[in-house]
Amino acid sequence: MKAYYLLPLIILISSCSIYFEPEFNLTNEVRIYQVIDGDTFIASGGEYVRIIGIDAPEKKQEGYHEATDFLREFEGKTVILEEENKNRDKFGRLLRHAYVDNQSLAVALLENKHAVIYSSYNGTYYEEFLAAAK
Repeated sequence: MKAYYLLPLIILISSCSIYFEPEFNLTNEVRIYQVIDGDTFIASGGEYVRIIGIDAPEKKQEGYHEATDFLREFEGKTVILEEENKNRDKFGRLLRHAYVDNQSLAVALLENKHAVIYSSYNGTYYEEFLAAAK
């Protein structure tokens, strides 16, 4: 009789683990493993991270290499990731603010003219980004 209840219980427990995979917390400390472009990198855990609120040039656009090289200066460094509103974009990348030594990477990219404020961004740090982009 006990075996009759055991199988459904095992199936229930194993199916729950599929839906409750560990995910990044609201704020995380990771390393920049590899830079993809001026606003996207792969974190040490293998997650693709898109820096929120900015837009850096894509391949074949003017400034792509400069923006990418600028972000590459932070490869191997520890970053703090901070979530704002939306967790992921349509490509499945984590959307996060990223900080190295308390310096916002978005602000650094804006100040150095390697990125612009993302056209639809009006979040928490909009005013700070606006000042950095001047």
